[in-house]
Amino acid sequence: MSDSYPPPTGAPFDGPVGPPADVPSAQVPPAVSYEVPPLGTPELLATGTVLPAAEPPRRTVRGRTVVAAALGVLLVLLAGGAAYGWSFLNRADVKLARAFDATRSSAGDLTVTTEGTGSESPQVRYAWTSDGTVQVQLTMPGGKAAAFDVISSGTHVVLRVDASAAPQSAAALDQLRTIADTLGPDGAALTALADGKPVGMAIGPGSRFQKLLDEAGATASQSPDSAAVQQQIAALADSISQSVRDNVTVTAAGSDQYGDRSTLSLPLKPVVAQAMDALKKAVPALGQSTSSADLGELGSKTVQADVWTVDGRIARIAVPFDQFGDDGKGTLVVSFGTAGVQQPTAQVTEISDALLDKMLGGLPALGGGGITG
Repeated sequence: MSDSYPPPTGAPFDGPVGPPADVPSAQVPPAVSYEVPPLGTPELLATGTVLPAAEPPRRTVRGRTVVAAALGVLLVLLAGGAAYGWSFLNRADVKLARAFDATRSSAGDLTVTTEGTGSESPQVRYAWTSDGTVQVQLTMPGGKAAAFDVISSGTHVVLRVDASAAPQSAAALDQLRTIADTLGPDGAALTALADGKPVGMAIGPGSRFQKLLDEAGATASQSPDSAAVQQQIAALADSISQSVRDNVTVTAAGSDQYGDRSTLSLPLKPVVAQAMDALKKAVPALGQSTSSADLGELGSKTVQADVWTVDGRIARIAVPFDQFGDDGKGTLVVSFGTAGVQQPTAQVTEISDALLDKMLGGLPALGGGGITG
């Protein structure tokens, strides 16, 4: 029996390793098969690498936990921020400030009167529009129509006086008719005014009225002192407004037939003290006649007012008079509406330039100048 060897290295061989085929099978021992594990893919073998590079251990569970925790913290922060924002927006003082802004930003009106005094009181109505037009109406006790009505757009004014609603003005209106008769056609507007009809007058730049005023008070209106006074007044108003905002306390007080109610409490002493300081800066002479001792009587006195809102707008303000002294009676009430400016339904008679010259022609002499144009 002869041995059989594998073919030379590199030669292809597909058959079994064993003795030649002419050897009896009884004399041939059983073939032994060896399972050799693969040493790598051909690509790895070509590069001389037997095993693939080891991969770092995967931290799938821990990574997902960190991401979930981060998302959870983010959600908590967002929820907390939203809750704080919602709480802030629903604070009584913030809601009230937003209601005041909403009331002023669109057309509306307010009516000032007194209640609880045992008798009717005059009513003052102030209305406005988003374009800057304003209206003031005065209604006397028991009157159904406004005794005095003026509308101003900044460039034009409409005036109406109702003698029937203000009997005390009847004599003055009769005199106005007499003057109108002496002016001929130029007195038509005065006659209309005396009859309770609306009259109009242009007051904007280039109007006759504005030219008369400019000629009469050119020196005073253009002087640096006048501009300085206007700045001081504006600064004083800003100072008082800021003091009120800094010291006012707003408390939610439920709801009733007027809407959602809030109670405002304002200490007088810090507000008055800041106002006095601003006045002293504007008018130094006040510093010699006033002192901090003048505020001693105020003590810790506060002023309280109730404010109602409906649909995010101011609806009513009530200020009891009894908090200002033992003799105080009744309540100052400011009622808000959305009607805005009420334009007259009757035809408006315009005041002519000729009538203005006759009525106000003497103003330039007061100012030391003459009329031009």
